[in-house]
Amino acid sequence: MSGLQIGGRAVTAMEVEGRAVAAVHHNGAQIWPVAPTYEEAIASANGGPTYRYKFDGDLTPSAAGPNLSGPASYTPTIIPKDAGQCLAASGEINLANQGDINSGDQTRSSMALWFRALNTNGNKGIYEQGGGTNWKHLYLVDDVLYWNVGSSNNNRGFITVPIQAGETYFVVAEIDNPNNILSLYLNGALVQSTTHTIGASFPSHSGDITIGGASDPRDHNGSAGGKGNFAGEIADWCFWANAARLLTAQEVSDIYAAGAA
Repeated sequence: MSGLQIGGRAVTAMEVEGRAVAAVHHNGAQIWPVAPTYEEAIASANGGPTYRYKFDGDLTPSAAGPNLSGPASYTPTIIPKDAGQCLAASGEINLANQGDINSGDQTRSSMALWFRALNTNGNKGIYEQGGGTNWKHLYLVDDVLYWNVGSSNNNRGFITVPIQAGETYFVVAEIDNPNNILSLYLNGALVQSTTHTIGASFPSHSGDITIGGASDPRDHNGSAGGKGNFAGEIADWCFWANAARLLTAQEVSDIYAAGAA
């Protein structure tokens, strides 16, 4: 077989046979070991998501959880290596209160989704839980993506990264309360890990769990309200409520690599 490479060096099939190698490429494509599919990468990451909604033509769960509610329309998925549909966000999609997301105290959580903004004008909510007292909030202010948390009516930490309208992004937003760490990944790479000042556990909060909008949380300025509904597409919302650990950087990278073009 021609075109075989190990570590960027051309080799023959005879040289490959019997060798312990990390990977084999043929004409630029990895042929061994076989890379995981997108579904395999999601399912293997930290034991698989606790809650998952792919928005593949409906608002039913793809993992455990109740049906979502709210206005919904669908379009072909924006995830390059996946199939099916995604949410053409035009209003708030709501998930009832869940003890391991918001209505009980939490210690660690990872949330992931894909999105593509039609425009970057104004303030747009992508995901939020809680309200004006305790909250976790992912949103746009013009062309800047914010991941923000707060408690007792005060901002407790945030991370920002610029984005562009019309581009597809995979975002993972995490909080580690015992270690006071807030983290944000974009397209498989860590944007930043910073400290937050909430404490060893995130206090319980009712109110909304909302995808595609933001009905009542505060933001990085401590200001309440003012976030419009997201304009664009949202695909494959996943939530890991694993108190033991967060997603690893390798798991985040693997999911993105398996789904991206």
